[in-house]
Amino acid sequence: LGLARVSVVPERQGRAIGSALSEAGHDRARESGWDAIFLLGDPDYYARFGYSVEAARPFDSPYSGDYFMLLALTDPLPAPAGEVAYAPGFAALG
Repeated sequence: LGLARVSVVPERQGRAIGSALSEAGHDRARESGWDAIFLLGDPDYYARFGYSVEAARPFDSPYSGDYFMLLALTDPLPAPAGEVAYAPGFAALG
């Protein structure tokens, strides 16, 4: 599953809204049977949820790099490496 980063308006930050949104997304992904979530975002923020840049390195994506992360929802993952394709709309995100 591919997700974009979470965003909370500045005046609402610091109230755990972003954390609640992230955890709700993880719960839905698990309930829907996904094995992993790939995310583009700030590793300093998303590491608290278990996302890892290092875990994503074996996977090829146009977004590969320092902000491309993986959160494994199953252990072991069904594939240790491969190609990750995002929906075309992600290319429009800046």
